[in-house]
Amino acid sequence: RRHREKSVQRMLERRRQGAECIVARHRGAGEVPVLGSIECSLMEHDVTALRAASAGLYLCDLCVHPRCRRQGIGTRLVSHAAELARSRGADALYLHVERTNHASVQLYQSAGFERVRDARFDHALGYRPGASLQLMRRPS
Repeated sequence: RRHREKSVQRMLERRRQGAECIVARHRGAGEVPVLGSIECSLMEHDVTALRAASAGLYLCDLCVHPRCRRQGIGTRLVSHAAELARSRGADALYLHVERTNHASVQLYQSAGFERVRDARFDHALGYRPGASLQLMRRPS
């Protein structure tokens, strides 16, 4: 519960700083009203360093309801995020994914993301070198 509260607080702080959340909702009276969501941000922790690292939109917290996975919802959320990036003049999408989360890595690769290394980007987000996270990028 404490972790969830901390996560919500970080999300609210990012929202105050301009992050947007894209939500996939069920049309009609389904038993799962929210199918999934993804948060999109031009910055995360260190605005100056992140903007210097890239003119891109950072994606985080892609979530799809367990009963709704493998139905293309995550792919559609990423597509909407790419549209948002283009509308804001961002030339790329960036995200971090756990290296061992093979389903997520596969989703991102099928959506056109490639593994990249950019220490400035990792540093701007407060990630330490050698973390279990992989930075991925795709053109918007």
